[in-house]
Amino acid sequence: MPTPSFPVINQQPPTALRVYDYFTKKARFRSECVDSYRDCPYKLLTTPENFLPFQFVRPASMEQIDSWEVYDLNDNLVLTLDADDIALLTITPKSGGDFITYNGGELSEALPEGFHYFTIETDGRTFYSEDFYVTCAYRGDDIVTDPTFAGGIGPDEDWTYGDPSGNTDFTNLVTDTIVTNGPPTDPAWEVTGTKIISFPDATIWEWNGAAWVDIHPALSSLWLDASTGSWYIKNAFIFLGVGSPPMVVTDGVSVCWNGTGSNAPFGIVADGTSTTYLIEFTVTGHTAGSLAIYGDDEGYLASGNGTFSFTASLENGSTIAIVPDADFAGCITDIHAYAVTGLEGCNLKLTWTNCGRVGNILYPELTQNIFYLPLDTLLPQAESELKVETEEDEDGERQEVSRHKETNWTVAIGLVPWFVVDALTEMCLHDTVKLHYPNGGGYDTLLHPSIEAVKDRQISACLYLVTLRFQIVNSNVACCEEFDAPCPTSCVTATGYTSDVSPTLGNQYLRPSEPRYAQYNGSTFNASVLCDSGLANIGDIDDDGYTVRFDLNEEEWVAVAENTLADVGDDCAVTLQFTILDGYSGILQYVNTDSEWVDDAEWNMSADEWFANAEERTLPEDQHEDNRVRLKVMCPNGTTVLGYSEEATYTCV
Repeated sequence: MPTPSFPVINQQPPTALRVYDYFTKKARFRSECVDSYRDCPYKLLTTPENFLPFQFVRPASMEQIDSWEVYDLNDNLVLTLDADDIALLTITPKSGGDFITYNGGELSEALPEGFHYFTIETDGRTFYSEDFYVTCAYRGDDIVTDPTFAGGIGPDEDWTYGDPSGNTDFTNLVTDTIVTNGPPTDPAWEVTGTKIISFPDATIWEWNGAAWVDIHPALSSLWLDASTGSWYIKNAFIFLGVGSPPMVVTDGVSVCWNGTGSNAPFGIVADGTSTTYLIEFTVTGHTAGSLAIYGDDEGYLASGNGTFSFTASLENGSTIAIVPDADFAGCITDIHAYAVTGLEGCNLKLTWTNCGRVGNILYPELTQNIFYLPLDTLLPQAESELKVETEEDEDGERQEVSRHKETNWTVAIGLVPWFVVDALTEMCLHDTVKLHYPNGGGYDTLLHPSIEAVKDRQISACLYLVTLRFQIVNSNVACCEEFDAPCPTSCVTATGYTSDVSPTLGNQYLRPSEPRYAQYNGSTFNASVLCDSGLANIGDIDDDGYTVRFDLNEEEWVAVAENTLADVGDDCAVTLQFTILDGYSGILQYVNTDSEWVDDAEWNMSADEWFANAEERTLPEDQHEDNRVRLKVMCPNGTTVLGYSEEATYTCV
């Protein structure tokens, strides 16, 4: 690889998240951007789980990465990444220096929300990233049905006493009370662990799984009746109501504890959907102890006043529990569980990659670039026009031969700094560019992308107004779930292409750059016909013919299978390798002594297996003639033939 020719202005590969060898090269230190960034810094969006992919170059060295740290914009250290994170950085030595690459692997610890940058120290040098903005989530629907406890707490309410998630055992909770002597008689209470206060007996009955047992509560112990929310204290001969209970429920206002030692949790069953939820709650009046909130097995401990939040995965039937410790004195005034929709769920996303090096970006070491468009970016807008193709006939008259609709799409990205403009313009040089839609909407592969960047100082002295323009091919729209590969049939048997020098009267020919064919009438080609299936045979399949399909991306006809390797050893031991369309399989065929094509069932492999195949196989001498072989390409169902490769002839040793 030649020595990288970096522009002086940045000296690093133009990934969306840029890395520099000097702190002052960052966008916010450019003279025209100082005021703009101070008043409204640009948000380069990323998730808490990972950074955007990036790549940078250091001088050639044998040293490893020493440290990787994250700072806020006040240069305060907020996170030191550990050895597992550093292992996500790969070092690739090249003649111009060492390429250090990060491909977006998940970090061992979540990045805090807000503006940050990172530093990477290696071989006595420090490298600095551009500023980025970590956003945890966008709030969706609240699945807590009673966030302010307006219905109170009780067996017939949304909130019930106890800890449904089982994160604590509230032993001083009884299901109900009775006013008759002896054990309870209601069979509905015969559940292991159920406790019932008996006022006449001045005791508590507990069902142990087989019978009611008198547990004789301790004197002065406090007990909560879950059926009414009433508190009782045990004295020598009776249970008495508590005038100043350790827990007070004020419907629609708050739930408060006084820190007298009675841990009284309560919870709610949430209708989650196996996704991430942002649980947010507010504590007021705190003077002592701590309050834990659990979302299933994930939790948060609050030891002061304020509004707190954490994320948890809640499935259908999951529980949210509020659990004070024995010393907690304070109130909870509200609690919510918002469905979390992250960047993937709300934002358009651009990804781009290439089969090899583009400028100073090294592929395949960098697998892809990622850039999240701002949240307020509008969906692509379309402008369509009709394209008509004509040809001149023998009389010099223009005759229409084809027409097609060409749709140009536009996405207004908005105001971005120079390093993003640089990355997006570099994107347009890549062979694969995709626009991903929110909420599982799939993606489009973009054709002929271009970036228009305008700097209007009346709008911003620092930022560029950027517009993305592109085309797409409708049949190239992909979804999150992959479709089965199609199984079309050939639309025509063609002699060759319309570009052939000597066409023959009456024969059909394929147009080289269109999914169409036309018949030669002796002087010119008739009006072309659309090949709906995009699949055609060239020549007689039973006699030297083969099959091609129209590639919409490359806008050309390509063979459904090609022999890419052939090595012949002793006794006609042949090593074969074929390139086949993804999603299909291929069966090797040879010509037997009766001049018929015969399947070799032992050489029946998928596209990936054919590409990776490097094993010798001896062709059966008693069944083949003149060592002609080809590949029969099969559809995903394994029974229908898609087409055939060109024949290949080998001379046996």
